[in-house]
Amino acid sequence: MESISNPVHFPNEILFYIGLYLKRPYLTRCVLVCRAWRTAMRPLIWSDITFRGNTPVADTIRECPHWIRSVTLDQVSSLDQLGALKACSRLESLSMDDIVPIDYQTVVRTNRLRHLWLYRSAIPREASQSGRPWCPFPILANTSNHPSVLTSLRLDDYRLINQFTNSFWKICTNLEVLELRNVVIERDQIIQTNPTFPKLQELALIECPFDASTQLMRIIGRAPRLRKLTWHSWNGSKSQVNGFISLFKEKRRDEQVPGSNADGNSLQQDICESPYWPDLESISILHSNARISIEQYLIIVENTAHLRKIDVILTEFSLSAFNILTQRHSQTLREIDWQELGAKNVPQWIQIVLSTCPMLTHVVCQVMLARNVIEEGHRWVCRDRLQELRTCIDLDPKKFNLQEASVSENVLRHRSRAVYNQLSGLRALCVLDLRHPRSRSGSNFRLFGIQPLTASLTMGMDELSQLRCLEQFSFYGVLDLTKEDVRWMIEHWPFLKLVHGGHYGITNHGYPWSTELRRILNDSGIQAEVSWH
Repeated sequence: MESISNPVHFPNEILFYIGLYLKRPYLTRCVLVCRAWRTAMRPLIWSDITFRGNTPVADTIRECPHWIRSVTLDQVSSLDQLGALKACSRLESLSMDDIVPIDYQTVVRTNRLRHLWLYRSAIPREASQSGRPWCPFPILANTSNHPSVLTSLRLDDYRLINQFTNSFWKICTNLEVLELRNVVIERDQIIQTNPTFPKLQELALIECPFDASTQLMRIIGRAPRLRKLTWHSWNGSKSQVNGFISLFKEKRRDEQVPGSNADGNSLQQDICESPYWPDLESISILHSNARISIEQYLIIVENTAHLRKIDVILTEFSLSAFNILTQRHSQTLREIDWQELGAKNVPQWIQIVLSTCPMLTHVVCQVMLARNVIEEGHRWVCRDRLQELRTCIDLDPKKFNLQEASVSENVLRHRSRAVYNQLSGLRALCVLDLRHPRSRSGSNFRLFGIQPLTASLTMGMDELSQLRCLEQFSFYGVLDLTKEDVRWMIEHWPFLKLVHGGHYGITNHGYPWSTELRRILNDSGIQAEVSWH
């Protein structure tokens, strides 16, 4: 039997499935290996493409339209060429950023579209009155010829004109994912239409200006199959939070069940023993004018079967609430966000969570102690799964002011290297943010009495060479960064997209990156940003 130790001799099917697990930078390199690899993996390169500015859309698509499954149009000016998208017979996902109204019927085969994202896409009144299909909703809602298969819709900074609200709500009856971010909808249109969301599993209402009570009763409360809820509102109040909590106590009755009996009448089923949202597992509720009490928090925790994420602003957080959370949901929790919790026990609690919750992928908290990371890091049961860690690691929790004595510099360097050594075991990490969460908004970290971990090879950053999946790195001390540090990042973190640094001095102005360091990063396709601390 012929040996296949040489990967070039792998069948195309095997090479294709290997490519499915590769990120784009590695995939790009693979198609350059040989002709066989190029033939097998080239469709994966073309499956997801982005057009920006003056990119020749028509010429690019004409090369291989049957491979394209996802298209992103980012401020594309050559709108007359968008008709070429009609040739993409397998196009399933379309994202449009800052695009003027277009005739969707001549651009895309709407009967195949499964995912649609419209960002800053205004619809002028003169266009809506002309009778031309400037809005995709009437086309998608017209199922007489080709039933719509749209399952995911995202509107961002969008104004929905009254003329299209009926078709919009009709589409929503088949959606599984709906995200409305800063979307303007007339309240009367919601009440008159009386929308329903029988299949909706993921819902996000973020900074939508219409009434929060309407959002709760007319949208959230009409989605019985919700699994993930994100509800952020700047006009929300305590009454809306109380209304949401009260729904947890209620039980649904007389739910319509698909199908009919022998007489042709719709079947009814009494499920009064089921929670209002029996499948809800991820909850994020942030209202600027309302906090959730411990009692309300416990209602959520105790009435959710498999909790993966709970992100709410609490009045306080007690030991009993923490114990109930970890005892009931330690095997299902995937995201912990405690950046708003200032309890002194949080550093100890976060260690318990990391040591008992094997499915954790995202952790956000104000402060972790270097001593705890060094001593307990090897016990974290989520080491192979953790993808995002946002916290400030305090190297000097006992406030010995290590930097004031020259004899203590070696101690600080040794402790910093030991922390980096523990973090190097988080091989799946994509986001590492070592800043204090509250300091990201402009306050100075010294107000919190923290000696932060800084980014420098001399302080042990080279211990992180195994974090090959890292895409975003944020830290303190941009003025301490050298060219060697930057080049080391580029060499050892092949997927790095963003480096975010902040100097720890009190100032009214930012500390910009040096022109030379920014150029080195930008030449490698890495964005460099600075913050104020």
